[in-house]
Amino acid sequence: MRVPIVNADTPAVVVGVVGICNLFGCSPSTAWRFRSSWLAPAVTKTGKEIVTNVALAQTLWLKHFAR
Repeated sequence: MRVPIVNADTPAVVVGVVGICNLFGCSPSTAWRFRSSWLAPAVTKTGKEIVTNVALAQTLWLKHFAR
């Protein structure tokens, strides 16, 4: 797993579990666990689409794993 780096080339949001996988460099099963636990405030669901705010996800990652 890697730290999500937010820069000018990074999109503001990622879509779906695949987007979470690409953002954190993890497997789909790990992305589902993240989505339902510490990443939940950054994730919104509209219909069948899961959208994750990248900047908020990075902040939550730093809070969760900076122990």
